[in-house]
Amino acid sequence: MGALTIKSEKDQYIINIDKNLLDKDTLIKVLSWLRIEELAQKMNVDDEVFLLDDEIKSSWWERNKHRFEQQ
Repeated sequence: MGALTIKSEKDQYIINIDKNLLDKDTLIKVLSWLRIEELAQKMNVDDEVFLLDDEIKSSWWERNKHRFEQQ
């Protein structure tokens, strides 16, 4: 088994994650983000909200990418 496997069933995805890939706290953050995405998709919001979200993320990445690049 790889560090991350995804199996597609009729009505669900089954995801297996090797414990060496993510620690528990990081996994909880990822799951929380997925829940937020789920709720956002259920909301009836204007497309402009999603465009603003993309702009904010892009702007943040441009300001912070140096922190993640190898030196």
